[in-house]
Amino acid sequence: MRGACAVSWIWMPYCPSMGFTMSVNPVLRVNEAALWVTTNISDLSLWAQAVDCYRCDLIEWANINEEATEKFSTNSKWNFELRNPHRNVNCSAKNVKLGELGQYKWNYYGKCEPIKNSVPPVDPFQPVYYFESFLLAFVCLRAVSKFAFKQIHRIRRFRSWSSSNEIERDLGSPSDARELITSSPTSSVCVTNKRIKSLDVFRGLAIALMIFVNYGGGQYWIFEHSPWNGLTIADVVFPWFAWIMGVGIAIKIKFDKRNSIPTKDLVFQCLRRSLTLIILGLIISNLHANDLTHYRYFGVLQRLGLAYCFVTLLEIVFMEPQSPQSENTYMICLRDLSESWKQWCVVFVCVAVHTGLTFFLPVPGCPRGYLGPGGLGDHAQYRNCTGGAAGYIDRTLFGENHVYARPTCRTWYQCNVPYDPEGALGTLTTILCVYLGVYAGRVILVYRRSGERIVRWITASICCMILTTVICFGNINEGFIPVNKNLWSLSFVLLCSSFAFLVFVIIYIFVDEKKWYSGSSLYHVGRFSLLIYIGHVLADDVFPWAWKPWNTSTHTEYFLMNTWGTVLWIIIARFLDTKDDLSWKNGFEQALAVTGIIIGSLVILGGLAWLLTPVFGYRICTILGNCESQVLAHSSGGNLQDPGQANAYPSDMYNSVVSPYMSGYRKRY
Repeated sequence: MRGACAVSWIWMPYCPSMGFTMSVNPVLRVNEAALWVTTNISDLSLWAQAVDCYRCDLIEWANINEEATEKFSTNSKWNFELRNPHRNVNCSAKNVKLGELGQYKWNYYGKCEPIKNSVPPVDPFQPVYYFESFLLAFVCLRAVSKFAFKQIHRIRRFRSWSSSNEIERDLGSPSDARELITSSPTSSVCVTNKRIKSLDVFRGLAIALMIFVNYGGGQYWIFEHSPWNGLTIADVVFPWFAWIMGVGIAIKIKFDKRNSIPTKDLVFQCLRRSLTLIILGLIISNLHANDLTHYRYFGVLQRLGLAYCFVTLLEIVFMEPQSPQSENTYMICLRDLSESWKQWCVVFVCVAVHTGLTFFLPVPGCPRGYLGPGGLGDHAQYRNCTGGAAGYIDRTLFGENHVYARPTCRTWYQCNVPYDPEGALGTLTTILCVYLGVYAGRVILVYRRSGERIVRWITASICCMILTTVICFGNINEGFIPVNKNLWSLSFVLLCSSFAFLVFVIIYIFVDEKKWYSGSSLYHVGRFSLLIYIGHVLADDVFPWAWKPWNTSTHTEYFLMNTWGTVLWIIIARFLDTKDDLSWKNGFEQALAVTGIIIGSLVILGGLAWLLTPVFGYRICTILGNCESQVLAHSSGGNLQDPGQANAYPSDMYNSVVSPYMSGYRKRY
């Protein structure tokens, strides 16, 4: 039966126990594991705390009367202790990693035994492996098909050229005359500005990641924001988008100044776009909320709007239409920096103000320079100091009712003070992030050779990485300025910008330099980034982008649902991107295309529902009324018995998730 368990984990909440049976079968969901504690001593209590909760004391989890079964998150390692009524430690286990859907046993009979695994955990990333295999197969198949079609096209061209040569040998060729007509003694070369396609591809990648993260990220911890210090994939998306916005600012302002557009028109465009972003952000941040007493003022688009306004005005004032000429070799090599030294001075002032307020602003009841999450952190000494100066400024300026009330630190630290990760103080470091993007765009404008651009981008990435290491001491929690997305700390901005430079170099080489990848799918998303972003927020938890999962015990359906929601927006962006002028006819055709996509998605999902019988089929046939109720359960020895003789799972466990069709799947595998 071990082989059956290893394969059928996708459908079953967990496999039958191997040699031991819990007194109560826990209902486990994704990112959960069960710990069964047994002892012969009364009045013991289980104390636990996640390792991710930095400097947090253990809290009393449950009272143990001979035995107890508790569920724990698998997103962090755990520290466990068994204490007597006097809170003396009888037994402890440190840095315990619990596997997903695994069941563990901890015995204490006068002697502290290690925690042992009773039911093996599953590999939560197996759906990702399947998706990667499918994607790799698709890419290989597409490459082979393109190569085959290219060879066929070459053969056809060769045949047509051979036949035309035979005719020309008999009748003569008009090519000489055509050459005389079209040739001229002098030819002029028109140098045009070529669009940097890799920039749109990178922007599309950031938006696609943002959609996948906001839709749930398959319920994987790496696609969730860090509880406080640290970095995950979800944390880099917003800084990447700000960095990409900076690249676009540099290119646009230089182009407008070379075209002699008046400064007042540039300022008006800047203010109009900034105001548009802020208004849209206010609407999205308060979607489905009409209580003005709890109106949230800050958010993602609001911060982007403010940073865009500041950096764009900075470039409008100081950027020169043409690069100054210099015969100094040293200045030529560094003209990407020498042309913008005034702007860098202003940006450094913003960073200095941010650092000064963070470390020297007095916050009532909190130590100066406090960067912690409050709550249980720092042994619960500063419960109401969440975010230090950054949180204090927002709560003072706008009031607690207008500050984001669900920060990520509530997960582990149980902080109960409102804190906005997109608050006012972090806007200053966001300006630095945007301007690092401006520097990347300036490199494109100053240097024409790809090699020169790549060298400077890689150098900038290395410099940002070195500065990050120095500032945070190469440690998550112990550094001078830790990497923290909630605070938008200086080390966080530098680290994310370092990754942005590196990723952009890779995309630039693949898309623009070597042309190994067209990037068409992400390119269309990048061109309609704002529209796609607003649309995905409005369509959150709306079918067919999302639905209520039926199987909550594995990541399979979550990953399928969130990936499908992201791909659907990529498809919509593809149909929105057209080279023709927009007209009522094109708009009508696009509306029909989007409607067809939605209807097609319903058909595809319906087909999957019938094919994936163990997950969806039981619910469907229950609605149709032609199902027989059969369940599988644990036996006392841990082996699967006949369904008619087995004990049933608890009634709320996926409504008897193992359907009548499971026996067929069990035989198949």
